[in-house]
Amino acid sequence: MPYTATIAPGVKDVIVGGNGPYQAGDAVTLTDAAYVAMDPAVFATVFTAPPVLQGGGGGGAVDSVNGETGAVVLDAGDVGAGSQEAVVSQVITTGDINPMPNTSAAWQKLGAFELAIPAAVGDHVQLEASGMRNQSSALVDFAIMVGSSLVWFSSTGTGTPATDGNPGWYAVANFWPHGGPAWLTVGPGHLDGGNIRWVIATKAAGTGIFYASPTWPFRWRAINKGPVS
Repeated sequence: MPYTATIAPGVKDVIVGGNGPYQAGDAVTLTDAAYVAMDPAVFATVFTAPPVLQGGGGGGAVDSVNGETGAVVLDAGDVGAGSQEAVVSQVITTGDINPMPNTSAAWQKLGAFELAIPAAVGDHVQLEASGMRNQSSALVDFAIMVGSSLVWFSSTGTGTPATDGNPGWYAVANFWPHGGPAWLTVGPGHLDGGNIRWVIATKAAGTGIFYASPTWPFRWRAINKGPVS
């Protein structure tokens, strides 16, 4: 028997039970299988309230997962071996950053590039990105921002980036970089209001182009795979 739930405020482009993307306020119907697979940590950040068994609310409907009746709260008896991933994706075509800024030899957030996904301490989160930049001395890394501070960099997995940033986005003469995903297990210092805020970080001297146009779009997605053991 299916369950119904509502996507929480602030959630964008989330995939639930293999369907979507859903936006804040959307009504979602979950099959028994999707309900069982939903990880509690992801569940608590994606929905406004626990899913309700259709026909429940005191009407005697039975939860076919564990025999509970009425409105059903996801609990340990409902959680199976798998987990339900939460995904937030974005395609940016609003315009290239040309030239890249002069950051005065410091690392800072690049433009308005930001992708947030709900998360909790202990979750395994990933970032995948696909795009293009030209050959220049500008350095690029993927980072997590809390408030106005860059607190984690993909190049090192710490709060201090590698000298040349993310090797997969190192675009200087005689190098052929190959980018890949970034990932981490969420710690207390990584969260900002219950979200992981992925950003692009750069250290540049006022030259270089980072492409994000209809001709050369920038695409990225954040994934929360739930808690890891």
